[in-house]
Amino acid sequence: MKKIFGCALYIGTQICISAYGIPSAAQAASAASTQSLSVTEIRKVPMQGALVGSAHCDQAGNMYFRVMDTDSSNRPHATLRLGIRKMTRSGSFGSLFEMPDDPSDLLASDFFVTSEGSVYLASRRLADQGAYVVRFAPNGDRTLVALELQKFIPRQIVVFSSGEMLVSGTNGLLNHTPFTGLFASDGKLLRKIYEPEDEEARLKADANDSGYVYEGSDNMAVVHGDAVLGSDGNAYLLRAVAPALIYVISSKGEVLRKLRLESPAPELLAQGLRSGKGKLAVSFLEPYSTRGRVKLVDLGGNVLSELVSNEKATNFGLPACYDGESFSVLHVDENSDITFRRVVVK
Repeated sequence: MKKIFGCALYIGTQICISAYGIPSAAQAASAASTQSLSVTEIRKVPMQGALVGSAHCDQAGNMYFRVMDTDSSNRPHATLRLGIRKMTRSGSFGSLFEMPDDPSDLLASDFFVTSEGSVYLASRRLADQGAYVVRFAPNGDRTLVALELQKFIPRQIVVFSSGEMLVSGTNGLLNHTPFTGLFASDGKLLRKIYEPEDEEARLKADANDSGYVYEGSDNMAVVHGDAVLGSDGNAYLLRAVAPALIYVISSKGEVLRKLRLESPAPELLAQGLRSGKGKLAVSFLEPYSTRGRVKLVDLGGNVLSELVSNEKATNFGLPACYDGESFSVLHVDENSDITFRRVVVK
């Protein structure tokens, strides 16, 4: 596990214990013209630990996230077997969505939260190299769905209102090949999506391009990507390439259009995607860092505004949600205390 800029990359999962908020030269140069954020609420979350991966919110504003504490850090594959905690808007805790506690050896990656609070966790099993989705009802009841695809490492998941699941990840030799599939609610593969840009990413990974491979395996264009459900009902799938590439995919598995966004600065790469009403917030971050900038765009990819934060507690790479007007941000300080902040875009 290699620690850089206050975060760590562990088997493709980012762990953010704290982020050092010293602005880069590019950020400092543009801060005066792009700073348009206001923190309206701060409260301490009654737990300690390291925040792992991203956060998601449901329609009611409840927040879902993962925390690694002292006990869980001692387990095998600790970051990939953490439960997902639900925190209400008032700060109290609801259901805990936990991985199956059996010999199945399931390892989780990304998760998705529906508007009503059901949780879908993309996973893989080491024993049979199969891909699975752990589906939780809002009350925590759990169902395991096997995906009709073997030797596949899922990375991102979006669930359409109709119940179909869009799952993206990697497979093939050294997991260099991007794969995206539309699956029925029972796991049946309905459609495979493979675009020319995915083939280009595979070729670059095979050529050992440092921008696409990490220690020889997997494809960083996919691993550091993201996916959200837009307010128009389509999935938005981000590839971490330059310029940023976003596939807009319908519930039928059709690629409706492709959005391309230039980075605000040469050292920043698009790695995060959040959805608000009629908008997307695209996070451009420094390598293995929470520090960077956000471009707010409409669903056609037109840039509406650019945001920058020089505060380490509101950096755009931290676990957060976006509702079209404000960000809900989680941060861990040097004492491992977790805080919640609501940040309004002026």
